[in-house]
Amino acid sequence: MKRIVFTLSMLTLILWQNIGFASPAHWSENDHWYELVPILTSWTDARTTARSQVFDNKNGYLAVISSRAEFDFVLSYYNSVDYWIGGFQLDGSTEPTGGFVWITEEPFDWTEENLSDNSGGQSVLYFNPGSHSSDPDGTAGYWDDDYATGSLRWYLVEYGTYIDDGIDNFDNDDSGSIPEPLTCLLTGIGIAAMALKKRKA
Repeated sequence: MKRIVFTLSMLTLILWQNIGFASPAHWSENDHWYELVPILTSWTDARTTARSQVFDNKNGYLAVISSRAEFDFVLSYYNSVDYWIGGFQLDGSTEPTGGFVWITEEPFDWTEENLSDNSGGQSVLYFNPGSHSSDPDGTAGYWDDDYATGSLRWYLVEYGTYIDDGIDNFDNDDSGSIPEPLTCLLTGIGIAAMALKKRKA
């Protein structure tokens, strides 16, 4: 177990250093800030944590990408790993792409998704840095859906003038969820990596 913890710690630190994390990135078009948090967590927990964060006197929430320009800006900083964003599918919606909304109730009228949910229950969005044959514009990087509590990823926080409105009407299927001790272990590793990075700065 100690060897596993050490290996995961080293991988987290290497990713942290190579992907180039710094202070949150500022987009002048909306005066919002964006921060990729390198803690492996579920979408549900990422959402809760993001809502408690504040930067530049702005409230945090899982990032809402509502235009091509915003997507391009985010990609210019964060395009090497998958991470959760603030979109989800309302419970009972038509699969695979029906009923998606943003947690801030901003219009969901621009997407960069594949959303190839063949199993049902995968109802929250994440960014995938790869390429996909169904990708709308054929470029690397698209959105896909997954289980709200069944997978662990980093997450992208947006600090802005909107807030997470607290909608909870989504399918919270935990199919494929991982054991809780491993979740805690990986989260602890991410926190340790953040502390080490700040100490070096």
